[in-house]
Amino acid sequence: MNFHQFIDLIANHNVTDEQIENELCENHFYLTDIQEDLADDVDEIILIETKRRKCSVIHAKSGTQGFPCVQTGTKKVLYILQGKIQYSEYVCDAFTLTNTKKEIASVGEVIIVNPGVIHKVAAYDAKAIVLTVSLSNVDYDDTRIFNHSFKIFEDNSKLPDYYYGYDERYQKVYAEGADLWETDQPNEPLIQFVERYLVEGKRVIDLGCGEGRDSVYLVSQGYDVYGVDVSRAALEKARMRARQLNLNCKFIERDVVYLRNIKNESFDAAINMGCLHMMPDPVHRKQHLERVFQILKPGGYFLVAHCRGEWLKGFFSVPNYEEAGPAVPGRIINRRIRVKGGTKMIPLPLVPFKESSEEELKRELAASGFKVVDSLSENTDAFGNTAVLLAQKP
Repeated sequence: MNFHQFIDLIANHNVTDEQIENELCENHFYLTDIQEDLADDVDEIILIETKRRKCSVIHAKSGTQGFPCVQTGTKKVLYILQGKIQYSEYVCDAFTLTNTKKEIASVGEVIIVNPGVIHKVAAYDAKAIVLTVSLSNVDYDDTRIFNHSFKIFEDNSKLPDYYYGYDERYQKVYAEGADLWETDQPNEPLIQFVERYLVEGKRVIDLGCGEGRDSVYLVSQGYDVYGVDVSRAALEKARMRARQLNLNCKFIERDVVYLRNIKNESFDAAINMGCLHMMPDPVHRKQHLERVFQILKPGGYFLVAHCRGEWLKGFFSVPNYEEAGPAVPGRIINRRIRVKGGTKMIPLPLVPFKESSEEELKRELAASGFKVVDSLSENTDAFGNTAVLLAQKP
């Protein structure tokens, strides 16, 4: 669906609010789709407004500007078109607001704000542009602003945002002439999993799918696949490859920590081929594993590939491991990329990572409710010394 078709849905009152919400969650739109000129000094441009629906584009203010608000009869659906936002929720006691939730969301992500939820949307960095769809069951503007007359207790701790650096890495690699950062072939342990365990036609989610090599393979084998990643640059490559191969695979921008707007017990299997080891934060890892458990059906499989040790050793992108030096996040080393006619070396900063033994992974999986049923561990040119575990939701 293109953006103009989406606007037509909003104007059509034979289309339910739920359908509009689902379309916004299942499609990807771009700032360039908005023909109106959103100047920096313009807070909002209304694209369409009917009696009980409104679609507008807003400039999200910085965290120090603006106030929390609430709409008692209106659901808001927020789609991030540019930049990153910090989304916060609050509870109110008399004239005091206390921050109870704080998350980051980036380009392509959707935040659903239910009626009665006190919330604030702020630009996480210098600038963010958000498509806002208001779906109302009342005939008037029921917005209430919590201004200076309220005492607001904010959680001022900085949210970890390290994994958004992967989008910058993909963009850098492509700018240097690479068609793909990864190989276009599927991970070998995934092939083993499909051959031994997965029944054709099942619904699979590929967590941290990157350029879609595993998603594309699964679709070619007859599976219904949903690939998610925070990197729009990588997802554009995945979408392009699926189109070239005439394969129907859905790729959506989603933060794998939260897996927002994905229904519980909606997948038969989930795969995490090298994404979990890119999350060193223990809170993020726990949140991710718990959400995967929730979205899997009972009996659903979870395939995890995770570096065991000696980060970078055996990686295709690091042909001279002994000369690479210490693997310290932020340190810049030369990495090998595939370009037309061969390969080349380019400088790239090391991203945060975590090494885990099989036993450590088993404990993490068990803590989230999974039962480990098989081990497919091996050395791979993607992750080096790799632990590959197959877990199952009871």
